[in-house]
Amino acid sequence: MAAEATPTPAPKKMTKAPSGYWIWLGENREHIIKALGGVKKGAEVSKKAGEMWKALPDAQKLPYLERSNKLKEEVAAKKPAKEEKKNKVVKEVEGNRKKPMTPVFAYIQEKRAEISAMPGVKGLGEIAKKGAELYKALPAAEQEARRKKYDDEMKAFTEWKESSEGKEVLAQKKSIVSEIKAVKQEKLDKKQAKIDRKEAKEAKAAGGDELAAYVEKKRASIASPPKKKRASIASPAKQPAAKRGRASKVVEPTTSIFIDPELLKEAKEIGYESSLKNLSARKEIVDSGKSPKEMLEALKTANGLVNAAKYVLLGA
Repeated sequence: MAAEATPTPAPKKMTKAPSGYWIWLGENREHIIKALGGVKKGAEVSKKAGEMWKALPDAQKLPYLERSNKLKEEVAAKKPAKEEKKNKVVKEVEGNRKKPMTPVFAYIQEKRAEISAMPGVKGLGEIAKKGAELYKALPAAEQEARRKKYDDEMKAFTEWKESSEGKEVLAQKKSIVSEIKAVKQEKLDKKQAKIDRKEAKEAKAAGGDELAAYVEKKRASIASPPKKKRASIASPAKQPAAKRGRASKVVEPTTSIFIDPELLKEAKEIGYESSLKNLSARKEIVDSGKSPKEMLEALKTANGLVNAAKYVLLGA
């Protein structure tokens, strides 16, 4: 009876394409070891490989770089689209709606390909900056039409969000997000536990002062575990008390700008209340003398993003 053939293991799925250097190294490892006189130690091989790769003429590097680029394209083609990956949670909740983009951001998204192709425009920051400039240069009638479209979409979204259907969908989405965070935290805890075990093992092996220091460190962490506390947006963080002495100075905390309750109510209705409070507490904004109304308009332009709104107000 013929023996059964051993099944060939399935090849591992490539998640990241190797660089031209790594392709070259894989094909020339034996040659490198020979150049080292038979030394196979990883660190020595890597060091020698780096020297040899740098010394290669560009013409000899080119085929490996081209193969690397081709592999990158193949891996990228198999990956889910960025937008699809970003909206994974959204897709898991049937009936979920996306919050409308502000006119400026909708314009930038619509013209992104054209803007990114313009001379000197590189990166998301420059695309956003150039897009905002182009939007401001649009005829007033077109800006008004885009603003009206946004207002209508925002009104429909707000009505849906406050409906029983909207509340149910958003509750489901919140539950899924909480589960994802819990899984992520569990992974982080396991990773930290692994680090702790490694530290304990090394300290035990070293003994003496190192072991005593490790034990003291663990006692301190158990007695006062680290707290993750987020500073309040409404009021500035407390400054540490100044030390006594002839040269001591009291550091004045940043003062938030007073926001009219009606304006705060308007910001709350569109979901920008906390962003407005945050923006009004920024020192550079306080020093600029910008009014809360100007801040809210900047937040609308920046789709609620505080740093982007700061750029709209100050240009930096």
